[in-house]
Amino acid sequence: MGRKALVASHAPGLDGDEWVTSAPVRLDELRGRVVVLVFFSAGCEASLLRLREVTAVAGAARGPVTVIGVHSPRFPFERNVGALRSVLAQYGVAVPVLHDPDLDTWSRYNPEGWPATFVIDARGKVLGAHHGIGDAGLLAETVALALGSLPRDRSEVPSDPTAVPLPLPEGDLAFPTAVALMTGGELVVADFGHRRLLIFELSADRRQATAAAEIDGLGHPQSVAVDSNDAIYVVEPVEGTVSFLDLRSRTRQLLAADLVCPTSVTLDADGSAVVADSGADKLYRLINGGPHNIRMGCIAGSGLTGTADGPSGQADLAQPTGLARTEAGLVFCDAASSNLRLLTDNGKVATITGSELGRAGLQDGPAHKALLQRPSSLAVLDDGSLVVADTGNNRLRRLAGRRLKTLGLSGLSRPMGLCALADGHLAVADTGNNRIVIVDPELQTAWPLALRGVLPPRDLSDGGAGVQGGAVFA
Repeated sequence: MGRKALVASHAPGLDGDEWVTSAPVRLDELRGRVVVLVFFSAGCEASLLRLREVTAVAGAARGPVTVIGVHSPRFPFERNVGALRSVLAQYGVAVPVLHDPDLDTWSRYNPEGWPATFVIDARGKVLGAHHGIGDAGLLAETVALALGSLPRDRSEVPSDPTAVPLPLPEGDLAFPTAVALMTGGELVVADFGHRRLLIFELSADRRQATAAAEIDGLGHPQSVAVDSNDAIYVVEPVEGTVSFLDLRSRTRQLLAADLVCPTSVTLDADGSAVVADSGADKLYRLINGGPHNIRMGCIAGSGLTGTADGPSGQADLAQPTGLARTEAGLVFCDAASSNLRLLTDNGKVATITGSELGRAGLQDGPAHKALLQRPSSLAVLDDGSLVVADTGNNRLRRLAGRRLKTLGLSGLSRPMGLCALADGHLAVADTGNNRIVIVDPELQTAWPLALRGVLPPRDLSDGGAGVQGGAVFA
């Protein structure tokens, strides 16, 4: 980590456990093509954004460019190839991906952190290294420079390796990421993989849910919040947007379209929306005063990745997500540092748990000593305690009286969303298992919610055109 990234030397080979989306790829067999390596981690929103950025740059390049993802786990759960496969399928990653849990290839290139991008010219030389995200223009210039090394005889250029995106799961839901409660008790589900929202009526015993409406034609909805009029705020990280869906008028209003990677939204006590932008390491307040009166401003985050507390504008955040309003202020999940943190109403950021950046685990006890692993969502219970979707640990944790305790439940896979129901139960988006689970946090029991009347997902092979069923928004 402390050594300078490898630049202007022969590109080392690629070694790891297995190739996930393609047959094995050898760099020496790609001589004559420009190769862009992206070192990424599956649980990192910035890494997934970087893969999209690089793929777009390669697609726009005037010459043969191959993108290869090298999955270099940052957290323990990412070492499991099953977790990687789940993430790649969820986000539709369509480039060759090497799973390198022991960081063999990482150690050869010496990147400075996640994500990191290396451009290799047609002669097999490392031409440049880029770190982080948001420099697509500079990356395009490096790729264009590398294309200058192409052989004159283009017949010698090898073909691009074939990558096959992993399929979405069969069934009613594909990687649900969020759940929210409406005023009448209906449940809103963000069906991320199918690019829609579903609204369900719950049975009295919380065992079944019947589909009441479908909101189709969306991008990739990840988080939702419902206001007192049952209008829905939705954030889409892939598209970088925040939208407002008015169910009564059946209209969709775009509130923000230039965020880096928004992952969570909640409504504050004053009715304003608070949005966590994981890609920018910032929290924003959004006031929706109508189509011509939308105001949005940063309320926390220096823009640097870190765990430094202090005045909100100077505090460093690490991929914030999972927001909840409490009596003490806004609590949020700081995913990359595996912490819970607090934005007080007087504009201070304080860390509740005790992890240093890059440290993660499953440890209960006093909050300042407790460990989590990439938490992603929060729900407030009637007694004021918080339940945390501890995504990397596949667990639910409860924070009460400044102590963290793991609920005695197992069988979850990458839970990414949860909300409290009126009777004290929890609805959990069990993302990796493609289902909604109902949890009794007191008895520490759980059961999958049986879904009824869900329409089959529309065909997304045309890139999103076409709509069927339910409530549709232009």
